[in-house]
Amino acid sequence: MHAPDHTQDELDLRQLVKAQTKAWNAHDAAAWTRDFTDDADFINIVGTVFQGRAEIETRHAAIFASIFKTSHAEVTVRKVHFPSADIAVVDTVHEVTGHTGLPPGVQNTKEGLLRTQMRYVLKRSQKQWRIVAGQNTDVKPVLQARALDVVPDLGRPTDTLLLFQLDIVRQGIGSGTEPTLLVHLIFAPATSLA
Repeated sequence: MHAPDHTQDELDLRQLVKAQTKAWNAHDAAAWTRDFTDDADFINIVGTVFQGRAEIETRHAAIFASIFKTSHAEVTVRKVHFPSADIAVVDTVHEVTGHTGLPPGVQNTKEGLLRTQMRYVLKRSQKQWRIVAGQNTDVKPVLQARALDVVPDLGRPTDTLLLFQLDIVRQGIGSGTEPTLLVHLIFAPATSLA
């Protein structure tokens, strides 16, 4: 038994993503939400759940009228997976520039660039793919600082970057101990991280 051929399905799904990207860049909430089902769920970048296409459209109309009014998105399809013949999972990377602000708790991945990972679950109904669920997650920036600005007595060259890795470890679970914060300092030449 061989796997079904999803070549045309994948082309259709990529076209859906392309149309949605065009709608974002036109700041058109109705067009951006056109392919959601009426009862779809969408979890936005800060974890708020919007239920139904109408609510998803209303929220996007608000951000298109404010912080994303002048934004531009480039969207890359990272992966398309078919758990069954009429179900698809589409993972995309969104790179958004030109925004004038960000929702509380969200920060640019790099200067002037917000990168997010978007996942859609779609169902084929009457030969048309429709989004039944979506989730958008922001990609956090890498925390880096110049070593001599942070720890001036290290005697390291000025082109060395200090990378911080923070781990919260609970020692003695159940013993009532407080979490311990571990800080790992990693030195690397600035040129190796460009």
